[in-house]
Amino acid sequence: MITRNLGTRISVREMEKLADEDIDRMFEANQAFMAKNHLSTIAFLDKTILNIEKQVLAQVRLKKEFSLLQTIPGIGKILALTIMLEVGDISRFKKVGHFSSCCGQSPE
Repeated sequence: MITRNLGTRISVREMEKLADEDIDRMFEANQAFMAKNHLSTIAFLDKTILNIEKQVLAQVRLKKEFSLLQTIPGIGKILALTIMLEVGDISRFKKVGHFSSCCGQSPE
């Protein structure tokens, strides 16, 4: 919304720090109203996601692979958990190609 209407870009961290007064200065009334609603929705979903993660993680025994997976950019708690649970014991794959095939990828 900021890029489209103002022609500038800000980071997510900067966006999260915006106060209502900042938004009112950036946009005209209707756009400010929508921007505030968008930020409210994002905050609500962030909180919901954290609650889901907490609930799920409390029910699963984590392996060391869980922490290793999270070191990969773009892999958070839930995706790491999904991969950990789907893969199981990695040693069951005799070759890299077998694992790639299981993931729906063919090795090059």
